[in-house]
Amino acid sequence: MSSSGRTALVTGGNRGLGAAIARALDDAGHRVIITHTPGNEKVAAWLEAQGARGYRFTAYGVDVGDWESTQALAQEVARRGVTVNTVSPGYLATEMVMAVRDDVRQKIIDAIPVGRLGQPDEIAALVAFIASEAAAFMVGSNVAMNGGQHMD
Repeated sequence: MSSSGRTALVTGGNRGLGAAIARALDDAGHRVIITHTPGNEKVAAWLEAQGARGYRFTAYGVDVGDWESTQALAQEVARRGVTVNTVSPGYLATEMVMAVRDDVRQKIIDAIPVGRLGQPDEIAALVAFIASEAAAFMVGSNVAMNGGQHMD
């Protein structure tokens, strides 16, 4: 068990934002479990790059945007000291977004009030906080981090 005694599940944790989150949580001392799409050949390379430090894998089967499931799970496990929260990131400078045609990507950037794409490490730092003891009273919450593109 890690020094923090906390375990984090990161869906899609072998590349892009998921990999940044997995690294940040590992750096914070969490035991990290990631999910990925079955048959993903990048997983072995990712494991090797991470030093194969005990990361547990399962088929990607969670709808990341399923808010009702998050709330239901949060209510079910909160009394056992398990926190369940979501983060809703905006457009990030990941491989997937950078593969978009330049003119289309520029239109996306123009629609973001801060005028740039987010960085995966920015979101990862937020997630590391949410998973920390300092946020132990945060349960069933959604945090939007999107450069001001969507404000509720």
